[in-house]
Amino acid sequence: MQLVASKDRRSGLSMVVPMMGALVIAPTVLAVLGMGCRSSETSKPPVSQHQRAAGSQRGDFVNTVGLQMIWVQPGTFLMGFQRGPADDTASPGLLELERPREVTIQDGFWISSTEVTITAYSHVVGKSPTTQGGTEEVTESLPVTNVSWQDAIRFCEKLSLAEQKKYRLPTVEEWEFACRGGAASDQQRRATREELTEIAWFRDNSGNQVHPVAKLRPNSLGLYDMQGNVFEWCMTKVPQHLLAGTPYEGQDCAFIRGGSYHNAASSCDCGSTYGCEPVDHKSPAVGFRIVIAP
Repeated sequence: MQLVASKDRRSGLSMVVPMMGALVIAPTVLAVLGMGCRSSETSKPPVSQHQRAAGSQRGDFVNTVGLQMIWVQPGTFLMGFQRGPADDTASPGLLELERPREVTIQDGFWISSTEVTITAYSHVVGKSPTTQGGTEEVTESLPVTNVSWQDAIRFCEKLSLAEQKKYRLPTVEEWEFACRGGAASDQQRRATREELTEIAWFRDNSGNQVHPVAKLRPNSLGLYDMQGNVFEWCMTKVPQHLLAGTPYEGQDCAFIRGGSYHNAASSCDCGSTYGCEPVDHKSPAVGFRIVIAP
């Protein structure tokens, strides 16, 4: 099985689409790419609600640029999802890549409750590269976009230096764990289109434009816009062997997750197919959120 990149004509984004071929990808390959996690095919008891409450004692806080940081305790979850037979976007390779597999997040972390806003980005880096928006109040509460993976890394480095904390992007495993609500949540079922309209800006309800953060319902951890609004950069790089035979072969690429305002509902699922872009790519449909490693 090999991956090919399919370009979205409206946003310029590429989705990595698995196709059957000579390359065979182990089911757990993506589960071992990030930091602070491991993958196992054996079953483990779920983390109880009592354990989750005990783990939340580190507490949430608001950082110096106004981003609320939510504590996510470690735990085990099923990463990926099983596509139904009626899903005509699926291919045998895609089904294998997204096959549910157990992943353990070994270390807790803080994650921003929203995507990094124009206001927060400007405080740390300077003038925002985002050009869309309306009034000043609305514009400042939009997620910053037109930022590359490299820009997001620089933001984290500058904020880390200013606050003497370890800011970075989430790994793909941490991102999906947080999107699903952490260990105490049971979000293996795909949201219906009606349910998605309550938590995500996507093709059906966005008016084909990005929206200010935190205007829809958060997930069980208190995280807003994990699905839809804008794609989010992850720390995890794409291994070169997965890019063989694609337009990105030989390029330095990182994963993006979550879907965006112009995508269909299926692209905004917590465990939806993995997209990627070169680390210097910029798009009005891609932003990021940040985490802190304790």
